[in-house]
Amino acid sequence: MFEKQVNETPPEIPGMPEELNRLITELLEKKPENRPPDANTLYERLQPFAVDLPMLPGFLTPPSVASPGRMYARVVGRVLP
Repeated sequence: MFEKQVNETPPEIPGMPEELNRLITELLEKKPENRPPDANTLYERLQPFAVDLPMLPGFLTPPSVASPGRMYARVVGRVLP
């Protein structure tokens, strides 16, 4: 198991949109330089998948200042059923 984790790329997730599979693969890259460079980049790449889903209740209002915690909560709130 350890060898696979260290040396192999995980398989794509069946039924997942191709672009989201590509992003997940990049997030699991062994070399840090091949991963998305920062949280803002990741947020922007996740945004297209977070449509028509509710916000996390009681936590978010439209932010006047972007913060990693708010960005994460906004995306998670839209992705979770």
